[in-house]
Amino acid sequence: MSPIKAVFASLLSIISVTLIAQQPRLVLPIGHTNNVQFESISPNGKYVVTVSSDKTAKLWEINTGRLLNTFTGFTGVVNSVEFSPDGTKIITGAKDGKVRIWDVSTGALLQDLKGHKQEIASVKFSPDGQYAVSASIDQSAKIWNVATGALIHSLEGHRSFVSMASFSTTGDYVLTASWDFTAKIWDTKTGQLVRTLTDSTKLVNLPLNFAYFSPGDKYVITASKDNSLSIWDAQSGKRIREQRKHTDEIRSACFINKGKYFVTSSYDHTAKVWETSTGDLVYDLVGHSDKVYMSSPSADGKYLVTASADATASIWDMTNGKLARTLAGHLSDVMSAFFTPDGKKVVTSSWDRTARVWNFSNGKTISVLKGHSFHSTSLCLDDKGQKLYTNTYDNGGESRVWDLSTLKLIKAFDYSVFKKSNVYFSSDINAGNLSHDGKLFAACPEVLETASGKLKFRLQLNDSASYSEGIFSHSGSLIAANTFIYKEKDPVIACRIWDAANGKLLHTLKGHRDMLGRIGFSPDDKKIVTTSWDGTAKVWETATGKLLFTLSGHTNKVMNVVYSPDGKYIATGSDDKNVMLWSATTGKLLHTLIGHPWVITELHFSADSKYLLSTCGGRGSNAILWEAETGRLIYKIGDEQNSVSNAAFSTKGEYVLISHHNSLAEIYETTTGKLVHQLKGHTDEIYSTTADKDDKFVYTVSRDDQLKCWDLKSGGLLYTFFAADSMDYFVQTPSGYYQSSQNAAKLLHYVTNDLKVLSFEQLDVKYNRPDKVLETIGNSDSTLIKSYRKAWEKRIKRLGIDTTAFREGFSVPECDFVNRDDIAFEQKNEKLVLHIKASDNDFNLDRFNVWINEVPVFGQRGIDLKQKQSHSLDTLLTVVLSEGNNNIETSITNVNGIESYRLPIAVAYMPATPQAEKLHFIGIGLDHFNEPKHDLNYSVKDVRDLAISLKKKYGAAIQMDTLFNEAVTTTSIAALKTKLLSSAVNDKVIVAYSGHGLLSKDFDYHLSTYDVNFSRPEEGGLPYDELEALLDGIPARKKLMLIDACHSGEVDKEEFQKIAQANEAAATSKGARGTTPLVLNSRKDGMKNSFELMQQLFVNVGRSTGATVISAAGGTQFALERGDLKNGVFTYSILEYMQAHPTASVSELKAYVNQRVPQLTKGAQQPTTRNETKQADWQVW
Repeated sequence: MSPIKAVFASLLSIISVTLIAQQPRLVLPIGHTNNVQFESISPNGKYVVTVSSDKTAKLWEINTGRLLNTFTGFTGVVNSVEFSPDGTKIITGAKDGKVRIWDVSTGALLQDLKGHKQEIASVKFSPDGQYAVSASIDQSAKIWNVATGALIHSLEGHRSFVSMASFSTTGDYVLTASWDFTAKIWDTKTGQLVRTLTDSTKLVNLPLNFAYFSPGDKYVITASKDNSLSIWDAQSGKRIREQRKHTDEIRSACFINKGKYFVTSSYDHTAKVWETSTGDLVYDLVGHSDKVYMSSPSADGKYLVTASADATASIWDMTNGKLARTLAGHLSDVMSAFFTPDGKKVVTSSWDRTARVWNFSNGKTISVLKGHSFHSTSLCLDDKGQKLYTNTYDNGGESRVWDLSTLKLIKAFDYSVFKKSNVYFSSDINAGNLSHDGKLFAACPEVLETASGKLKFRLQLNDSASYSEGIFSHSGSLIAANTFIYKEKDPVIACRIWDAANGKLLHTLKGHRDMLGRIGFSPDDKKIVTTSWDGTAKVWETATGKLLFTLSGHTNKVMNVVYSPDGKYIATGSDDKNVMLWSATTGKLLHTLIGHPWVITELHFSADSKYLLSTCGGRGSNAILWEAETGRLIYKIGDEQNSVSNAAFSTKGEYVLISHHNSLAEIYETTTGKLVHQLKGHTDEIYSTTADKDDKFVYTVSRDDQLKCWDLKSGGLLYTFFAADSMDYFVQTPSGYYQSSQNAAKLLHYVTNDLKVLSFEQLDVKYNRPDKVLETIGNSDSTLIKSYRKAWEKRIKRLGIDTTAFREGFSVPECDFVNRDDIAFEQKNEKLVLHIKASDNDFNLDRFNVWINEVPVFGQRGIDLKQKQSHSLDTLLTVVLSEGNNNIETSITNVNGIESYRLPIAVAYMPATPQAEKLHFIGIGLDHFNEPKHDLNYSVKDVRDLAISLKKKYGAAIQMDTLFNEAVTTTSIAALKTKLLSSAVNDKVIVAYSGHGLLSKDFDYHLSTYDVNFSRPEEGGLPYDELEALLDGIPARKKLMLIDACHSGEVDKEEFQKIAQANEAAATSKGARGTTPLVLNSRKDGMKNSFELMQQLFVNVGRSTGATVISAAGGTQFALERGDLKNGVFTYSILEYMQAHPTASVSELKAYVNQRVPQLTKGAQQPTTRNETKQADWQVW
């Protein structure tokens, strides 16, 4: 039995509570979404934890750059973090005043240490890991018991902020530094103050930024905001020496060489090395062009790394004080930098939202620790509820449009292409900048088509004003935006109205004396109301631009306004914390609504205009429901512990939708205020909540970069949606089923509770079920769902999997490299010995395999163990490494068809002399057939032209074998395998086929040979699997297959007409590859058949031969020949790219072909890629 038949085994761990292996968790590639503030490296050097302004901490694997865990629940910036001495825990401190201790492996919160009243400045473990100390701007430091979370001592005595606290080397003392100009030493066990370090002779003292014990605790060093540095005798408390050689603030310090020297880092762009005992300056490290935030030594003290605001880290030789190398690559301030314990790598964190791992020896980036998510900040639906729009302010502003029936991305477009420097882009898509029919978007002064992202027109301009986001009127006939022209004495402030059909300027509304706030149209579009920082709102006539009346009464900025749907009321919200309700016809003040503790941020009327919902911003923010007619306060939602971030009515007004800063969303009954449902599932603040037009679904979008859809009646989660930073997406139901784009799958992985990383595709067979996802979301297209299900069933059949085994109670065999920890990342020998052990307590072992860069070393079927009839395996294997990076995996399969998890090892082999590589090219082309009515024009020429072009690239380093026309038989093709077996590990193999592709009645894919029976392709045709088998088990690991053919299958009338439009002659005459037999039917769904869906939807679980396959067209499309090109379009595109580019990787070639072929065929032909390797990419020429 093939290993790929057994991949389903690892899936069982997701749903079974009785599994031997631990249940893995899916990790989405959501990196930091704001500045990275600091980092800490684990004692074993395997992991780094980063903390960020995005209110999270994240754990990463240093060697691979993979995200392992995200620690959430903070309500403020996380600014300090440290690993425990044994590496099993981390401690975090945040601006929310919370100190938390976490389990590194599981991510579980172990202790929530409560006691501080304000922001945490620093956190540290004691040397033995039993205690922790925290410093806060609440003027205290606190000592905690790590195991119990109990507060041991509160160190009170400072009269201002405590900027940091740390333990002595022995752990017997705690040292604190404060803005009260002093440092204090405390007894850890008693909490008593031992001594205070201060200079009583100074007339003026300034706050201390830090205080550190030297190794051995003999000295204390402190730095003040007056740029001075002091060295103190820790025993007597006397100052030994003061230095003032820095010319700006000293931010941090570290000791090197067992405390003999220490280094200070300063805003004066330098770091300085001092002798601890004397205070003498040893080296002045000059080279940065901006502030130096911190420095850290290598474990042996020979090198030092500094982090700077100039976006670089620098490595310095401590034997001479000279710059060794500069680590450049970050896009903003580098806030921290540390060596790994072995000194081979440096990890940096930056305000560019990333961390980086660098190779110390050459200064090159090993990995970038970042996410791949689309950071949505708001969402809305079109009037029909068919499309979902998400917005972000990242990257200059970007929106995406999703089809809610299929959950697929329709269009992504960014406004940075159109906008100028004086255009403001809002993160709030609900502001009205989307037309009600969803067709246009006002990114003033441009109006864009949402379907294409193209410019529809520019709004008429008479000056160089700056613009806010535009809003459409209810009918869509008008667009309005606030404008501002800066002039020192008399700035021009106005709201402008344009014709939405052509962008013609209709009116300029002037009258406000200060900056403008939100604007709103009346329901009939006859009036528009503007708000201003001048404390007023003004109502204007849209037809004439005439001012009708001014709404005066607020005592601070008026920033929010809304009309009631019946047009009777106008509600305004102000920074004076009040809401005012006015008559929309007379401008008379009806009610002043008092009850919010902070400035008003949102106003919403219910659909029947009976109720007004208002929210405020700030700590303890709340939402209040008011009766519009009487101004009566009906109820409040939100308090200090559960503040409100967003509130809205459901579409019909029957429910109030509440979002909280703490990741919770709630649904209340409007009239009674009864809590109906709590929507739990997000891990961070929810930005926006909205309901569909029928009030069936609720959508939430969060800072955690996930969008969730909930059933409004039951409150149950229907699915979670993740959008990648590319055009890719991933949708998962609570039961674990998902659908995704293929590229999104490459970004995902699973992590066990002991931090082992599992390949995503190992769990793909059972849970990649688009049919179940569409059923969950209520898709009514039964044909589409059946097609998806049929594709999955075909996949299962092809893999030979017994789906009855998908049940609880199965054990998963275990397999791993015993010598994993002994294998160095950098290898100097091309041969590597692997010690593999495997076991299964319940079943005998069937086979095992090893993969290097996703290529099976022992072929698809692996090494047979069935005859051994054993529950265990213990073996030594020697494998040949590829030059460069090697990702090595192994797995075992038991006789029950259950496969173990694949846990990779990453190594790099760089020989002293680069090894020579050869290209093995096999070309197969057919213009003529035994059935001449199926003859083609350019297949043979395609292959010959490709061979000639590759020969020019490779010269003597190419070996070519070709088969044409009558020579193309199943036997002659199979014979080519012998030649490929002589290839070397670093060689490349390209197999190119050009001819017909055919589907049998069982939807099995065959390629034409000369003698193929076109009516029954299984007679004489070459099964696709046999062509791919040429590449199985050969030494070469860089393998590419190019197939310029397609099966004829069913093609609906619309599809045929599309192809005919692209090239009528090619589609209807001899030479249109794959057109016979052509079956036209009445299907209008345009569905692809199950074979094509299987190839496009599913990750290549077994990874087959490790080859990438790029084919000319999908299953229901033609592979076109163009007479004017004298080549098939697919081959023409490849040749064109070869001529224009001296080098090309597999991914680059694929990207070009995918873009160029549809361009040449006007969308009629769409190349596909399958069996694509997830990570391995190589140069084709």
